[in-house]
Amino acid sequence: MDELYSVSGLYIPFCIEKAGASQPISTALSHDAGKNLCLNHFLSVFRTLKQRLAPGQGAEIASVRIDALSLEWNLTSTGIYEGRPAGCPEALMAQISNATYQLRPTG
Repeated sequence: MDELYSVSGLYIPFCIEKAGASQPISTALSHDAGKNLCLNHFLSVFRTLKQRLAPGQGAEIASVRIDALSLEWNLTSTGIYEGRPAGCPEALMAQISNATYQLRPTG
């Protein structure tokens, strides 16, 4: 089913910012590799945000365990997989600029 919309079986992972801008974060990858790359990109953004917090600032964000974060994936009618952060407190989501990831089929 993962390859249903992709003739080549490859997908280009994109990071979609809240403002609507999107950029690819890699060249074409397999479905599983693309999902893994998107998750690692999201976790990297989270780690950077957490490190930039001033002491005592953002207690809700500072208390989030990184292993509790994930991306929930849904297949759209156009064949694009969309991943959105799951397990994130609202305070974290308000500070993260890239709220959605996409795997767009090639070919």
